[in-house]
Amino acid sequence: MFSKSSRPYVCLRCLSRPGRTFSSSNGRRQFETQQRNPNRLHPPPSGCARLSKRKVISLHGDDAPKFLQGLITANVSPPSPNPQAPFYSAFLSAQGRLLNDVFVYPMIGSGPQTRNGDDQWLDILGYDGRQEPGYLIDVDGASAESLLTHLKRHKLRAKVRLRLLDKGEVHVWETWHDDSDRPTHERYDGPPASQMLHAADARAGPSSLSLFGHRYIVPQKDTRPIPEFDGFAEYDEEYYDLRRYLHGVPEGQTELQRDASFPHQSNIDIMGGIDFRKGCYVGQELTIRTQHTGVVRRRIVPVQLYDLQGSEPRELRYDPTWSHPGPPIGASITKADSKGRSMGKWLGGIGNVGLGLCRLEAMTDVAVSAEGASWKEGDRFKVTWEAEGEGADGVGIKAFVPLWMRNVIPAVKPARRVE
Repeated sequence: MFSKSSRPYVCLRCLSRPGRTFSSSNGRRQFETQQRNPNRLHPPPSGCARLSKRKVISLHGDDAPKFLQGLITANVSPPSPNPQAPFYSAFLSAQGRLLNDVFVYPMIGSGPQTRNGDDQWLDILGYDGRQEPGYLIDVDGASAESLLTHLKRHKLRAKVRLRLLDKGEVHVWETWHDDSDRPTHERYDGPPASQMLHAADARAGPSSLSLFGHRYIVPQKDTRPIPEFDGFAEYDEEYYDLRRYLHGVPEGQTELQRDASFPHQSNIDIMGGIDFRKGCYVGQELTIRTQHTGVVRRRIVPVQLYDLQGSEPRELRYDPTWSHPGPPIGASITKADSKGRSMGKWLGGIGNVGLGLCRLEAMTDVAVSAEGASWKEGDRFKVTWEAEGEGADGVGIKAFVPLWMRNVIPAVKPARRVE
């Protein structure tokens, strides 16, 4: 169990005691396990976690690149000697609403484009030696069946095969390291003996010098699951979720509500998931129009809960001692001193931190239109909900805009003058 800390708050870069530490000794992999109190999570600056809430869909066949190109927001390159790296993207409905956020791993035959085929992928994907293009799609597990149905609906006569892989066949992992002695932007490729697939996770600060972490798909039978985990601590998935909340990175269809939110509001555009130069795809019309002529007034940002009777937080901090029951998903955010129009809604969180879909100009100092931000120093907001069997409950809520997000939110477009 974690010992009690003398400091009630733990900021984003504070150290944490590890949960499970891997080490290599005499060529053998060993690990030690420590129990933890789920109410005393600490955001570790480095570590790894197996993402049990994710599932993988296999899409293979001669028409796979063309088929996928017409369905996702990112550009899909045809197989070539210079293979396309795995990438982040999204599926949209015909009305331009978000269906699923995904990571896509290009493959040739039974192996990734950067590596020859191997026996494990042959067994998992059921190949008979054909070197045809294909993709593995890392998607939210709760909506994986819905995405598979969406793909089958558009399949028609395309020469592709689709299958939702069992959880016992593959696992999805994420690693991260924020310490300066081992920069996160370093690429951690596995040795040739490893059969894992690797993707650079650039959602929080999409650039070659600033990555959120590294993502892997690992065959369940791989005897060397993640060689890069030497020196890392393994944490439960909640630690990864906490890190996402502190960085403002939404994931999955609980936070990115299926068929209810738009890609710009969900930050898919600023997390590098949309190629605005590619050709037609499902949902493109509204997405392009929003990019070039629209104003995105609401975005998903990190939020912190606090007691309205106390002072408003000045910086985003996770409080492991927070004991107030959290609001339900979808709870409305309004001004603390009125019952006016909704300023946003709560999307989920851990303890006192989470994500909210918020009006930027009303809740932060970020201007997204020519009118500018209406937020003033001292403005307070609350999130309210009806507790079961009780009256309305509510707590204070403060929205924060991370630096990486401020750097990539499009600048205000000057108003056009009409003569």
